Amino acid sequence: MEISMSFFRFCAFRSIRRPTVQAALFVVIWTGLLIQPATSSAQTNIFDDALEPAPPELARNAAFWYDRALQQLERVPVRTMRTLVEYEWWWDAPVTDEVLLALEEVRPVLNVVQRGSRQRSSDFGLDVAAGPAMRLSHLSGMRTLVRMLAVDAAIALRQDRARDAAETISNIIRTAEHLNHDDVVLSSMIGQSLYTLGEEVLIYGLDRAAFRSDEAAVLLLAIQKLDAEDPFRFGTALHNHKRLFTEWAIERYSDDDGLILARDEINEMAFHPITGVELAILSRDDFERQLHAADVVLERMVEALEMRDPEQARFEIQRLDREVAQGDHGLIAQIFLYPAEEILNRMIRARSRVGERRNTLRRIAVDRVDPLIYANAAVWYRRAARRINALPAETLTMVRELVADSSQSLPRELRERLEADPEVVELVMEGSLLDRCQFAALEDSPPALLTWDQYSAISIGWYVLADVRRLLEDQEYAAVGDRLSVVLRLSRHLAGDQRLISAVIAHDLYRRVWSLIEPGLESERFETPTKRQLLREMFAFMPRDPFGHEAALEADRQRLRPWLLAAMPDDDERLPILLDRMLERTTGEHLLGLLVLLTPEVDRLEQTIHPFEEIVLDWFTPLIDMDAVEQWFSRIDDWRGDAATGNVEAMFESRSGPVAAWTLGQREAREHWRAAVLRLREELETDEASENDRR
Repeated sequence: MEISMSFFRFCAFRSIRRPTVQAALFVVIWTGLLIQPATSSAQTNIFDDALEPAPPELARNAAFWYDRALQQLERVPVRTMRTLVEYEWWWDAPVTDEVLLALEEVRPVLNVVQRGSRQRSSDFGLDVAAGPAMRLSHLSGMRTLVRMLAVDAAIALRQDRARDAAETISNIIRTAEHLNHDDVVLSSMIGQSLYTLGEEVLIYGLDRAAFRSDEAAVLLLAIQKLDAEDPFRFGTALHNHKRLFTEWAIERYSDDDGLILARDEINEMAFHPITGVELAILSRDDFERQLHAADVVLERMVEALEMRDPEQARFEIQRLDREVAQGDHGLIAQIFLYPAEEILNRMIRARSRVGERRNTLRRIAVDRVDPLIYANAAVWYRRAARRINALPAETLTMVRELVADSSQSLPRELRERLEADPEVVELVMEGSLLDRCQFAALEDSPPALLTWDQYSAISIGWYVLADVRRLLEDQEYAAVGDRLSVVLRLSRHLAGDQRLISAVIAHDLYRRVWSLIEPGLESERFETPTKRQLLREMFAFMPRDPFGHEAALEADRQRLRPWLLAAMPDDDERLPILLDRMLERTTGEHLLGLLVLLTPEVDRLEQTIHPFEEIVLDWFTPLIDMDAVEQWFSRIDDWRGDAATGNVEAMFESRSGPVAAWTLGQREAREHWRAAVLRLREELETDEASENDRR
């Protein structure tokens, strides 16, 4: 596949709106030239004998090994690559024989990549003199190579080979750093995306407390190679942008025929008549003046990026971007200049994330902090949920019916199952004791009504409550207190998820726990230590918003905003303002309905569960009105039509009744929590008074 690189074209699509869409087209076409899988003359000299033994002067160049790996990758069957690229390791997908076989097939390729990553420098011999026609042939396949390395590292973690995983992740980070050496903005972007892949596997290991001090030291050594202020050298790359584009254009089009040449070349790549018309009416003096104006603006953007104060830098860059988009600096600036705020955002995000990972690894490697501090309870919950989901359907039905109906007795078959496999409850208990719990699936994943994590939470919560019923029948009341504390901690973790449905589940689990605590208090089944234990767990909730209703409402408003904007026309500046006003007034019930409308758009690779999958419905039926979900979903075409025409008010019209009793739950949450705390306090005061009387 041949893609012409135009670093510009890609950016202009994202930054230039009418009446400068012709510039966007030009930029997108031109930029692609840089990622064509052809090689420049310089690269041809370096890689002619790539599959032969490496000469010493080339063996020290990481680019040599990357190019060799890319050539070998061409011989890997498509089926093998698809198996690895589509493997969902982040959701603990089963490590099948097919995946392991595919990994062994590409092992020689991965070994070559990792050999390249261990070199100190990387030089792809870029033909800078070619300007926008410069080739960046190596970029097109690097992400595929690194995705396969990520699978290799994740499987090593699953197989308790933390050292191997740490080495592979370190190699991914070094590979990402090598792309910085191109000093091209597009290479820095790809480098950042490669680092993100490595970071995701790193977090996958941290979540599991897999990295001890030795492994953390290996990872820390790699991540320290990234600059603290600008890890992916965006500032340097943007400065080099002057040489690649504006300075190149000034030199190329400086002679008497320069304007004619520029018109021909730009028209050939832009494919838009307005570009040709606007260039055709430019005089020679205007053309040269616009070229120099673009060069000056780019220099000012570079200076702004180098400012120490991020807010001052953002203010200056936003002003420059706005001026360029409005045409204040001419058509040439609109064509040649990348929206610098995008680069600034990437710099700030990279600085924060790389710094955070560096600090975490330093604490484990140098300060010898227990890795469990950084472990993620959601990992334990997912493991338990998968065990539960593998149980026979009849068993799951018995769990749901038992928890839903407190008058029902514990079936003998379910008792035998609970007694035979205590490890599921133990997994949930271990996870609940961890401080950190991050349910979020994938960063920037689309919003959805239900996700696997929410399914995990409700299924394991109900399973533990079923075990509580077993212990109550056996009169093991101290153990009952332990199990109820587990579900309370799970509820608290859900309350911190800042998602609407998670708050609903958190409150529901809490109410079910209290429905078992209250009769136990009335019948005096619980000893003082158990009461004290339960009160301690109650106190750990946030009094003002115990189940996260308010936090989730605001967070989901912000989470939905970009996806709602994406469904609307982008040429009306009033729409974002109208959308913000509607979101501010929208209730939790209505936001849940909007989530129903957005859920079907989610790709299955994101592991989002469609609201009509049977496995979910049985667990969520007590909480979600599935008839309302059906009605909302049946109106999805109407809603899309309203969104496409920018009819914001119609987008927020109710399509059905409430999906869940959100407002009621929000109002009752504090009352339920406060009443429970007061009751337990009274019980403990009575116990203490009785103890004093006995003395």
